[in-house]
Amino acid sequence: MCTLICTIELNKHKDKGITIKVDGKGCNVKHAIQLTKDSITMTSNKGENTTVITQTADSIKLDDGGKDGSVICIDKKKISINSEEIILQASGCIRVEGKKVYLGKPPLDES
Repeated sequence: MCTLICTIELNKHKDKGITIKVDGKGCNVKHAIQLTKDSITMTSNKGENTTVITQTADSIKLDDGGKDGSVICIDKKKISINSEEIILQASGCIRVEGKKVYLGKPPLDES
């Protein structure tokens, strides 16, 4: 049987802030939200699977704990998606615009 243990921690140290935790004893589930002066971090863990979403004033990153870094990273100048497969679906059209559009890697002098 799964028992939820919920805690709220308040810590004035600069990297701590407020942390809300939900720990599912007996069902191997842990979730946390941490609010600091610089960021909001949400962590979801079940068994061996962990996902972390970190938001700052100028970026959002989603990380699945893999060796290749963030799965999705969005900031003011760049959006990067690191995945084995990407599917774009639309009931209308999908449009790609830019000064330069490449299929595959850009030429060495353009990267």
